[in-house]
Amino acid sequence: MHKKYDFDAYIVGSDQVWRRNDAHGNNDEFLAFLKNNNQVKKIAYSASFGVSEWEFNGEETKRFQKLAQLFDAISVREDAGVGLCKNYLNVEAQHLVDPTMLLTKEKFISLVEKEKTQKNEGSLFCYVLDRNKDKNQIINEIGKKLELKDFEVLPEQNFKMEYKDDFDINKCIFPKIEQWLKAFMDAEFIITDSFHGTAFSILFNKPFIAIVNKTRGASRFYSLLKTFDLENRAINQEDKINLSLLDEEIDFERVNTILNQEKEKSFDFLTSALND
Repeated sequence: MHKKYDFDAYIVGSDQVWRRNDAHGNNDEFLAFLKNNNQVKKIAYSASFGVSEWEFNGEETKRFQKLAQLFDAISVREDAGVGLCKNYLNVEAQHLVDPTMLLTKEKFISLVEKEKTQKNEGSLFCYVLDRNKDKNQIINEIGKKLELKDFEVLPEQNFKMEYKDDFDINKCIFPKIEQWLKAFMDAEFIITDSFHGTAFSILFNKPFIAIVNKTRGASRFYSLLKTFDLENRAINQEDKINLSLLDEEIDFERVNTILNQEKEKSFDFLTSALND
């Protein structure tokens, strides 16, 4: 495809693109198809390993080390990723925010308004990807404390139910992205175990609790919250929630100041990487 379109630059990122993937081996995510092409820019923007430990074996490490050293510029989404790049890939990396945070909330709101998206029924938005008894208990306690009706914007079923008798693949379809964005607009409070649920809570300046999802990569949550001095908003599902945390106001003026600084760093990185 790159030969067909003759691109000047390739940017890989973000999410967990550099987390070990047994399905296809991560070659494309390290731009292996461009390894012999010196005519195009190779850039990683806010690439994520998802975890703070090195997951690749010796052979994979050697392969990706060679590929990473062909990049013109590398940035990672978590602070731990800077160390992983240096210690295992022998490359320097810059820590930058997720690309979704480079847009203003007004840009996302305009998408919702364009689609005339309906209001959600509730004011406690629960964007919890991996529900279980402990998380349900947290949701119930917070809902009772805040006296808010909880709601979610998720499919009726998921593929974990595939072997159950009442499984229906048509019920696995996600709502439209505008409906998901509208949830952040409608919410008075947000509970999430999702990285992007946390990121959009910050972006929309909504009070929130982030249940650290260790299965999906805990370092992502801690790094994001640390950037905005919001580490106290993280809880583990095993811990008993301190409900007094709900009374602590988030200083969103400070959060927004940090966000603007991070956006400026990110745009400087991209401008420099593309123009050098």
